[in-house]
Amino acid sequence: MGHSESDIKKLFPEATVKSGLAVTGSYTSNAGASVKKWLSENGLL
Repeated sequence: MGHSESDIKKLFPEATVKSGLAVTGSYTSNAGASVKKWLSENGLL
């Protein structure tokens, strides 16, 4: 994910920035369980 999270925190210091989910291109078709877990852990599911 590079510097995305830290860049967003710098640009929008009042925002709540949660941890992202990095999924590489070759693994996207098998990422369903990881995505569901990430969504659940972040209160989005």
